[in-house]
Amino acid sequence: MARRLYRFFSPIVPMTTGTATYFDKVLRRVLSLNVIEKSDIEVVIDSKAIGDGYPTHYHGVRVRDYREIPRVVGENETWFLFLANNDFHGYVHEIIDSLRKIAGGRVISIVHEPSNYMLLRHLSYNNKQDYSSDRLVKGLNTQFGDRGKRLLDDADKGLVDNIFNHVVLAQNGLYHSSDEIWTHSRFAAEVLRTENRGGPESARYRVYAHPKDDLSRHDIGDKESQPLFRIGIFGWISLAKRVREILVGLRLALDRLPSGAAKHIELIVVGKLPNDPNYDVISASNFLALSKNVRFLGYQPDEEFERLVTTCNLIYNLRFPSCGETSGTINLAQGTGARVVKTRYQAMNEEPAHEAMTFLPHFEAFNIASSICSNFEKWKLGLWNIRNENPQHMQIAPVEYGVLAEIFSATTAA
Repeated sequence: MARRLYRFFSPIVPMTTGTATYFDKVLRRVLSLNVIEKSDIEVVIDSKAIGDGYPTHYHGVRVRDYREIPRVVGENETWFLFLANNDFHGYVHEIIDSLRKIAGGRVISIVHEPSNYMLLRHLSYNNKQDYSSDRLVKGLNTQFGDRGKRLLDDADKGLVDNIFNHVVLAQNGLYHSSDEIWTHSRFAAEVLRTENRGGPESARYRVYAHPKDDLSRHDIGDKESQPLFRIGIFGWISLAKRVREILVGLRLALDRLPSGAAKHIELIVVGKLPNDPNYDVISASNFLALSKNVRFLGYQPDEEFERLVTTCNLIYNLRFPSCGETSGTINLAQGTGARVVKTRYQAMNEEPAHEAMTFLPHFEAFNIASSICSNFEKWKLGLWNIRNENPQHMQIAPVEYGVLAEIFSATTAA
C-alpha cells in the first residue's frame, strides 16, 4: 500500500502573523501524536514572505515553496489549506481556486476567517498571486448569484456601505475543492454553509477548538500585589480591534475615577501598528492626553507576547466590524488571572469571557469606561480573586468540538 503524503499550506514562524504561531502549535501537536512519519509531511509556504534563505525544514519537516507544487492533489495525498484574510495567506487562496484532484486525493480547508473579500479584492486589483478580478467575481457569484459583477462595480463606485467589506465571503474554490471544511466556531460553519448559493454542498463541516497553550513557564504572579493595574490589547492593530474606542473609554474612566488613580493604571498595546494615516492610534492617544498611561510595544516575538499576556489584569479582545473566527488571545489568557472582555458579536459570542461589550456607536466607549472603573476598583480593594471564577457569556455550540490534532489523527487513520 502506497504511503500517503500530507501537505500543510500555511505561513510559518517567523512570519509576523498570529496564524503562523497558530500553525506552529498545530504542527507540534500533530508531530507529538506520532501517527505519521515526518518524511510523510511537507509544509508549503510563500517563500517571498520570508525572503532569501527560507528554511529547508521546520520542526524536522520538509519546507517547500508553493511555486514548486503542481496544482494537482495526487491519489495518495491529503492537503490541509489554511485560509485567512491577510496577505500571508494570499498564495493559499490562489491555490484553492486552481486545484485539480485525482480520485483518492483529499483537501481539508481550515478557515481562520470566513469573510475574505478584502484580501481577494486587494490581490485581484494589485495583480498579486495571479489572482484575477474574474476569480473575485466568481466568489461573489457563489454568495449572491449572478449579481457579483454588479456588486463589485457598486463597491468600486462607493455605493455600498462599509460593512459590505467585512461580511462578504468571496469564497469559491473553498466549496469546489474541499472535502472537509474546518472552522473554530459554529457561527463560521453556519455562515459558510448557508451563504453558499452557487457552489457544491458536498463538503463535511467540523468545528474544533484552538490548541491549548501552556503558560506554565511564565511567572504569572499575584495580580493584587502588582504596582500597576495593567490593561492589554493584543494582536495586529486595526479598526476591528476597537483600539480607538478603548482609548476613549480609558480617558472617560480616568476622568471618572478619583484623582491619583491614573498613576496606577497602564494600557499596553502589543501588536504591529497599521501604516494608515486614517487609523493613527498613537496620535489618538496623544490627543486624549494618555501618553503617561499608554505604551505601544509593537510586534513582539511569541515568547514575549505570551509573557506580556500573563502580566495583565484586564484584556480587551474586541471585534467590529470584522470578527475573524475566534481569538487565540482569549484562549491564551485563560488561567492567567486576567479578566477577559469581548464584543457581543458574531463568532465572539461563543468565546469564554468575563464581560461582553456592545459594538453600538456612542455606547461602546461608555461600556469600556464602566468596565475599567469597576475592575480597577475591585483590584484596588484587594478583591481580585478571579482564578476560580468561571468566564461568563459563553455559549457552547451543539456541534462537534475537538482539538484539531486529534481530528487530524482520526482523519489519517480513516
